[in-house]
Amino acid sequence: MMTDGWKRLARALCAAWLVGAALVACHGAQSSGPDSETHFLNACGAGCSGEFQCLCGVCTKPCTADTTCSGLSDHAACTDSCNADSTKMCDVTCAADTDCQTLGGDFRCLAQHCRVPVVSGAGGADAGPGLTCQASPTPNPMQPSTTQFDPSVLARVAVVIGSCVNGANDDGIGRNAAHLWSSNLSPATWQTRLMAQADCLAAADCGCGAIDRCAGYALKPLTPDCKSGCNGSVFTACGPGLYDPPTGYSEGVDCAAVGLACDSASECVVGPVVACSSTMTPDCNADGAPEYCLASAVRHTPACSTLGLTCQNGECTGSGASCVNQSSGPASTDEQAIDGIACSGSALQACFGGHSETIDCGTIGPGFSCQSAGGKFFCGLASECEPASEFAGSVTFPDTCTGSTLSFCNAGRIEHIDCVALGFSRCQTDPRFGCF
Repeated sequence: MMTDGWKRLARALCAAWLVGAALVACHGAQSSGPDSETHFLNACGAGCSGEFQCLCGVCTKPCTADTTCSGLSDHAACTDSCNADSTKMCDVTCAADTDCQTLGGDFRCLAQHCRVPVVSGAGGADAGPGLTCQASPTPNPMQPSTTQFDPSVLARVAVVIGSCVNGANDDGIGRNAAHLWSSNLSPATWQTRLMAQADCLAAADCGCGAIDRCAGYALKPLTPDCKSGCNGSVFTACGPGLYDPPTGYSEGVDCAAVGLACDSASECVVGPVVACSSTMTPDCNADGAPEYCLASAVRHTPACSTLGLTCQNGECTGSGASCVNQSSGPASTDEQAIDGIACSGSALQACFGGHSETIDCGTIGPGFSCQSAGGKFFCGLASECEPASEFAGSVTFPDTCTGSTLSFCNAGRIEHIDCVALGFSRCQTDPRFGCF
């Protein structure tokens, strides 16, 4: 079952520093305020002049006392930066947009700091001045099977997605990697089909600009004429909506970028949508797939036969002995959970719908076999760490930073990804996860 953090993309994108710092560094937004000549708190994308340095994605001064910040703004103070060390920087904190007005009309209060919001366009715009994406979207994209996923490419994609879209509410990059490995066991949505643009996302080398460039994601300040729904292949949600973009912003995703069609009621879909009521009881369709009602539309997970299971009463069920499912929530809701019980050679014995079944791990991912770590059994690449499950609070191997290198668990294998090599400026795991 997917978490709110995975479903609701914009929450993490608007979280502390990400809109105001990391994405700004990709897009190079410029202020029209009184400090535009010296670029105080403007994006670093076009460089920082004079004594200014790029800290947390904006041009400012390092400091040890408030007196260093005098003259920059009436409200500038020496505050902790986003770095893990003791570095401090001149900044302007806020509680509302009005607190930022002296900096210029473009500034807004984002995550308690005055920043210029990023305005990106769905459909693959470049990252902006000073940083150009090095990869182009795959034409006519199709979601590959998980057995075709390249684990190293998936690791880089997980870093981009987790850092730019889902980092704050999805327990880190390792959990995003777990979602990608199980994406073909989930209903087809823009989020679950991002591996259709895996090569582009992994090679773009422009930080969060890759999400826009490769998958057509846009977060914009809300305007009075914003209309929720479809404009061609782009689905837009204005303010709180289907996937809860934050108040004051509109969120757009290009469904065609991941091989899907746009539906005004249900975002990105495979085909025609069938309306339903929230009182609908989960059931099994003619293909043997669990189906249920979500956002007034009938949704279904892939056929249970994908894992050698049968569909009963709206969930995939094994054919073996009785067992107890550890995962919370019905298996028919959003994502098929795989509860490992034991290893049988390279195969995994798992519990589905209260009954056991033996799963060929080679059908889950390339080179996968049954592994054990932290007392859990799973299909994966190694047993160096326990992978996150699909449920919130499931991370047992936390993301860590060593300089600009981010380490996390990828299907049981510990990955080490250099944030700078992906077009980011740094690695950070507290209070937000990932590369920035």
